[in-house]
Amino acid sequence: MRKILITGASGMIGQALCSTLSQKGYEINALSRSRENQSSSTVQYYKWDILKKEIDERAFIGVSSIIHLTGENIGGSRWTSEQKDKIITSRTDSIKLIYEKLKTNTSHQVESIISAGAVGFYGDRGDELLTEKSEAGTGFLSEVCKTWEASIYENSPFDSRKVIFRAGVVLNMLEGALPQMEKMVSLGLGSPLGSGKQMMPWIHLNDVVSAFVFALENNKMNGVYNLTAPHFLTNKYFTKALAKELKKPFWIPAVPSFILKAVLGEQSHLLLDSARVSSEKLQIEGFTFEFGDIKKALQNIYG
Repeated sequence: MRKILITGASGMIGQALCSTLSQKGYEINALSRSRENQSSSTVQYYKWDILKKEIDERAFIGVSSIIHLTGENIGGSRWTSEQKDKIITSRTDSIKLIYEKLKTNTSHQVESIISAGAVGFYGDRGDELLTEKSEAGTGFLSEVCKTWEASIYENSPFDSRKVIFRAGVVLNMLEGALPQMEKMVSLGLGSPLGSGKQMMPWIHLNDVVSAFVFALENNKMNGVYNLTAPHFLTNKYFTKALAKELKKPFWIPAVPSFILKAVLGEQSHLLLDSARVSSEKLQIEGFTFEFGDIKKALQNIYG
């Protein structure tokens, strides 16, 4: 039986991943900032404090792979200078701390690191087809992702494989971006944002979890992979599909970009940037998307 260490286990992806891995017979260790998280029959929690550079090193005993999901919510608060710094350091300082502890723990058995990333790496690219070989974009989101990925490779204490998933908007009923979109559509206010023509890379939560498990069990995988559904769609198409699934009206007049920018400031990039991201590399590895079509994905989410 393999033992996995997960950071960010209490988040949306982390919780779903812990559930799936435990069902598959994996032992799971998780790093938590609070002692309030009680260990369960499937997850053993260990305390860590990134600011104090402290980790309960028992968390590493018997661990063969680390899944790195920790990171301040990018859409959680307005992007002040302080919040921007927190968004970056929460992703980079956490893995640096893990590497520092592994360097002093010569008996560790860690063979691989599998890390979350984001399509924000590419920035606002219009209708350009983006692959893992495409250059990084510009802007804060791109800077976060570039720094995040660099931290996975820098100062690594071992030469084992490293997999980074550049994920799109993760669709889940309870958390993430979808509940916010659903709220507006449910109020009868569903309409495109900005031009509505911006490409919206997306993925069902189940496929995110399946991809992490696939990478965990496929030792051939190494490097960066885009984790987005193969069905390309625009913001307008997505909103229309969501309105149809919820049986609510869809209004053609779009919410002007200048209003979104005035209300959200720099954070409006989360809604207005366009990235047409290809997941062909992951599919060539043999991964199959269960919910590659947006209609099927929304039907599954809303039953």
